[in-house]
Amino acid sequence: MSIENQPDITSAKNPGIKSLILLRKKHERDKTGLTSIEGVREIKAAIRAAVPLKNIYCCPEIIKSNEELSLLESLKSMDHELITVSRHVFSKIAYRNTTGGFVAIAAPHKAGLEDLPEDHNPFYLVADNVEKPGNIGALLRTADGAGASALIASDLKTDLFNPNIIRSSLGAVFTVPTVKAGSDETITWLKGKKIMIISSSPDSNLLYTDIDLTLPCAIIAGSENQGLSEKWFSASDHIVNIPMKGGVDSLNVSAAGAILLYEALRQRSLKI
Repeated sequence: MSIENQPDITSAKNPGIKSLILLRKKHERDKTGLTSIEGVREIKAAIRAAVPLKNIYCCPEIIKSNEELSLLESLKSMDHELITVSRHVFSKIAYRNTTGGFVAIAAPHKAGLEDLPEDHNPFYLVADNVEKPGNIGALLRTADGAGASALIASDLKTDLFNPNIIRSSLGAVFTVPTVKAGSDETITWLKGKKIMIISSSPDSNLLYTDIDLTLPCAIIAGSENQGLSEKWFSASDHIVNIPMKGGVDSLNVSAAGAILLYEALRQRSLKI
């Protein structure tokens, strides 16, 4: 492919482009089982995770960096339909200007708790009733960085492969084993696996560093507005406190999750 070639699609009225734009809506993703993946890092993460990709749209006018050109060359050698579009069309299908010129349609596998990989000493992150896709994405990036065994999205109001989650996670939704489940189902599963459940509250007197997180455990991060429900507090083996020295008494859910995940990583690294 040469960037001087006439693009395959120059009109946003093209049926394939219209179908791609519709994937911004949850009901369309639910109906088709498809989603859109935007950006170089995100598409590369999906490829590494063997996510089935359908059409891949690229805008040669935008592709400039070595990373972008490398992805283009690798995609041309793969068994995917690579479709070039004009800059105008690409502006209609891309959410942002930093995609590197690529948007893909994918059919990600929807897994359940029973599909999570076996881990002899797991530590899970449970994001319960978290409403904002950006916070789910941030939690996924932290889970990836801290080496969490999986992220369980409990009572999630959207779908896991919402394009906003894919973007905000930088593709970590593909690199971290991630499943969606109900809170009751998740609690039953964790209890059945003898996984220690750790929640946090400013009212607790137990410092988060005083819990042995080298044991199989699940760290529970709650809703942005309401925090954790009484259901989770009742199910918890330990309720810990993250010290707050200022005038407010709560952290953003992604910040609280990061503190607890990296404490688990710190303890586990010392144990090795």
